[in-house]
Amino acid sequence: TATRVPLTRPKSTLNPEGTIDVGGGSVDQVRITRIDGGNVGELSDVLLSLGATCCSVEDADLGTDKETELYAGDDKVWHSCDVTTMFAAGTDIDAVMGDAQDILNVNIEYAIETIPDNDWVNVVMDSFVPIKVGEGLWIVPEWAKELPEGEDATDALSVVLEPGLAFGTGEHPTTRLCLGWLKDNAAVCVKDKYVMDFGTGSGVLAIGALLMGAQRAVGVDVDPLSVKSARRNAGLNGVKET
Repeated sequence: TATRVPLTRPKSTLNPEGTIDVGGGSVDQVRITRIDGGNVGELSDVLLSLGATCCSVEDADLGTDKETELYAGDDKVWHSCDVTTMFAAGTDIDAVMGDAQDILNVNIEYAIETIPDNDWVNVVMDSFVPIKVGEGLWIVPEWAKELPEGEDATDALSVVLEPGLAFGTGEHPTTRLCLGWLKDNAAVCVKDKYVMDFGTGSGVLAIGALLMGAQRAVGVDVDPLSVKSARRNAGLNGVKET
């Protein structure tokens, strides 16, 4: 079963300091949801053999209480997966998916999005959504105006980031674990304290500590891109550099 959704978004930039040339022509993106994890490897191989330019797999329960963390080197796969694959513009997607179903002898439900030329920045932006670290604690991309529907933002603490090259976008479990620990222990270990963040990356932990009441936080990193990213993110959160 296929649903085609043409996207018509204006050209935009990820970094307001400069534009990004992202040409290359439109592509068709196929989204397959809630596939049994045991079938994902075979499905990806078949799609690639039929002309897909790439396949990505993620936990179908990402962002829910059922989310499962997997690490590099694990032989495991999520119980239920979402698969995203790309095809060159003009590909007969329905024919390709029909062949895939014949080869695998399964019924595959999928949705197709035609992503226009020069729209890659928006695609990247769409992939970063507010991440719930814990109760009342969020990591929010700068372009997200509000928390997901149903979430109470009244007393929520949101660390605003511009996701980029620096580590610490909130997608990795270590970032969420550390930020959650800071919040859980803020009264004793953070409020009015001095905080040192070694390998600051995006600056998320140092910024979070300041928002939680730290007297001062210092972020240190050897990567110039991380330093630039942390400074920008500090500004987004109203944290002045001293």
